[in-house]
Amino acid sequence: LRRVVGGVVQYVILRFQILITVWILSARKEYVEGEVRFSGSWLCIVLVQSLSLGMCLHNLRLFFLSTKDGLRPFSPALKFGVMKCIIAVPFWQLVIIQVLTASTFPNKTHREEIMENWSNFLIILECLPL
Repeated sequence: LRRVVGGVVQYVILRFQILITVWILSARKEYVEGEVRFSGSWLCIVLVQSLSLGMCLHNLRLFFLSTKDGLRPFSPALKFGVMKCIIAVPFWQLVIIQVLTASTFPNKTHREEIMENWSNFLIILECLPL
């Protein structure tokens, strides 16, 4: 159980480290969101974050499998599925929006505004069923 918790916590710690790294790279003009180049930092950061997210989701699955018998009266399967979607969907949604807007709009100021508007719109759509 300790390894499972460590696998989830590593995602939180890595997200904080990525936040600081992106902030530093942006200040040095070396980070462009959605720019898919092997020499660019965005692709590397997305790959590292994707691997960390995969490990986190795998550890959540292991936690579910180890506790499902004890939690059977509470029917945890749907709750774990929703929790995994809350973690994974916004990340991939943001990656897709960044790639699409970076490949479509050359003006960086306009691109950031469009990315923000699309993200806000999709968050509203995701909250409608609630």
